[in-house]
Amino acid sequence: MIYVLTGDGKGKTTSAIGMGIRAVGAGKKVLMVQFLKSGGYCEDKTIEDVNNFDLQSFGQTCFVVPEQVLLENPKLKKQGVRAISEKDFVLAQQGFALAEEAITSGQYNFLILDEINIALKYKLLDQKKVISFLRKYGQKSDVVLTGRYAPKEIIKLADLVTEMKPIKHPYQKGIQQRRGVEF
Repeated sequence: MIYVLTGDGKGKTTSAIGMGIRAVGAGKKVLMVQFLKSGGYCEDKTIEDVNNFDLQSFGQTCFVVPEQVLLENPKLKKQGVRAISEKDFVLAQQGFALAEEAITSGQYNFLILDEINIALKYKLLDQKKVISFLRKYGQKSDVVLTGRYAPKEIIKLADLVTEMKPIKHPYQKGIQQRRGVEF
């Protein structure tokens, strides 16, 4: 099946990891490919200790947005956000190539494509190629796609779509991210 976890709310990656842990418990081999993330999050340490759950990250150490977004929001640059570069494009391509190879090899039967929706939004990946991949392998393996901005075409193709919607968040009170909770 194809699962999409999207929306502006917290919990998309966390939910996908929970699905992966459940899959491991059912005897499946899981690969999580992270787009636009460099690794080093608290959950990564736990995943390393879980047999049959592999994690590969394909991103740099800071958040990236299109150049136009930085021009419209100069505060972002002060927060360490930078414009998308050619390296981000190359890393996204490498991550998707690994995902394709992993599924075609039959080594994995549960695939998490973390933040792929953002990679698609920023045109780091070709949407038609991703949809073709999902049509080919989404009925043979379980594939989870996370990230805001899930494309309508992928939502239509998916078997399950969950939209995370923020109702209340500590950020609204000025409380910053906390290690072990938000990252």
